[in-house]
Amino acid sequence: MSNALPDLAVNQPPDNLTVQLNRPFLVAGHTSIQGTPDGPRTIDSVTVQVDGGTPIDANPTLISSKKNLATYNFGTFASVTGGQDPHTVTVTATDDQGVSVTKIVSVFTGPVFEVDSPAVLIDIVTGFDVTIDPNDQKILALISKIQQALMPLSATLASLGKVLAGPNLFATTDPHGNPVLRFGLWIEDPSFPVSPPQPPAFPLPRLSDQAAQAGFSTVPFLPVPSPVLGPAFALSIPLRTLQNLLDAAAPTLKAAASQQGVSLNSITVIATSPGSVTTSFVGSLPPDVPFAISITETLGVKPLPNAQPPQSVPALIGSSSSTGVGNVWDWLLGLFMPLVDIALLTAFGLASSAAGAAAEQISGIMGPLLAGLPPRIPFGNMDLPSSVPLPDFPTLVLNWKFFGVDDSSNIFGQGTTTLLARDQTTVALSISGLTHIQGVQEEMAGGALQSYGYTLFDLAPDPDKFSWQVFGTGSDAGTIDRGPFDQSGSVNVDFPLPLNVKLGKFPFTLAADATETCESDPTKKLTASSTTQVEVEVLKNPVVPR
Repeated sequence: MSNALPDLAVNQPPDNLTVQLNRPFLVAGHTSIQGTPDGPRTIDSVTVQVDGGTPIDANPTLISSKKNLATYNFGTFASVTGGQDPHTVTVTATDDQGVSVTKIVSVFTGPVFEVDSPAVLIDIVTGFDVTIDPNDQKILALISKIQQALMPLSATLASLGKVLAGPNLFATTDPHGNPVLRFGLWIEDPSFPVSPPQPPAFPLPRLSDQAAQAGFSTVPFLPVPSPVLGPAFALSIPLRTLQNLLDAAAPTLKAAASQQGVSLNSITVIATSPGSVTTSFVGSLPPDVPFAISITETLGVKPLPNAQPPQSVPALIGSSSSTGVGNVWDWLLGLFMPLVDIALLTAFGLASSAAGAAAEQISGIMGPLLAGLPPRIPFGNMDLPSSVPLPDFPTLVLNWKFFGVDDSSNIFGQGTTTLLARDQTTVALSISGLTHIQGVQEEMAGGALQSYGYTLFDLAPDPDKFSWQVFGTGSDAGTIDRGPFDQSGSVNVDFPLPLNVKLGKFPFTLAADATETCESDPTKKLTASSTTQVEVEVLKNPVVPR
């Protein structure tokens, strides 16, 4: 009678584990052998081979012998010394009759694919006599907030078959020995190896520390100004990132253009030092008349009016355009520019009011991209590691020294920041929208629904303490949802009316209220409110011809 094969299970390493080159890793598991009518059987040896190298004794140890079944644990350490991924780990168990069984698992010594440079890179010099640990719980909480804010853009990129990964942080030192914190986001193909999302705290994937470090190493340190009263920074956005973002906006733009009978074939962007960004649109007008539009914007910085302390922000300091379709230029410009802004705002997950809030800082194609860069970032005084001293209500004021294009055709900016204390005199809230709403009886039955924009200044309300209410002819209320860093957005407001509403004008007061609580002392609060008068006018239903 032939002997039964031993049973073999490899628990470590799991298949496709990433290990370090020339560093030992554990190979362990268990094996068992069933006896025969002639008597018990034993496992004589368990060996491990990496890539067919010299066998290593895995030291099988008997842990159980019951009902003629002998079970052994085994374990040893092995290492990968070179060669291409993947590497094979072969485990062989042999019994006292010379019968063997083999199991094979694969390991990698690094990312399966080459890691490219970040799609967005920020180098930060804190200016504090502290070391920032990227794995500090408060830093991880900050990364969670950033991921939440990036969800709309991630969804848009996913529809194009792209993955938004990050942010990853890497603490290092530059060639001069200065501590630098590197911040990176990546836009990759779905096959790129990333650590999976961990919702709800981390809804986006991130790179492994090893892969992120490899990506950061492909980019030289950015020239960061010397810190003065707070961290200093430098920002780099490669041209390929701009093209990816335009590609994300393209489906919305093409669909809108097609409704006007226009075919949009391509959108491309180029950047030229020191500050020119040219976006080109190529397509055709009915009946099949080709056109090409190019819009060149010159980037720079300009002082922010009435800012205290004085600060400069990114700005469009000049623009020019060209087209190959002669006297229809005005029509095309009127069609395309609003659509570009709408499509980009949709892709970036920004409310239209965000672009409006930035209108005095920057306009044109780059506007929606930069609308997400507020001049101030209010935050909680326990959001950073305890080694960084903060006031009750801190805010980070960004003062840009340069914003344009570098010699490598990357969008590049640099500046310094100031950490300031906020108080009741510095915060504000405003609401904007229609003050007179008109509609016919059948439309207004039950109420009028209208969207309003809000703008915060230097205030980060508690999630449950940012709300709207209407009162007057009727009353209603609701909460206002905002992203972790949003200082502007929109909210739908309902002005309640009777189901059998009569003709006439109905007065309402729309109010918004926001409260921010100090994280270290809940007795301290900042508040802001805004009210506006709204009149709803109900008109007679139109006469329907018989």
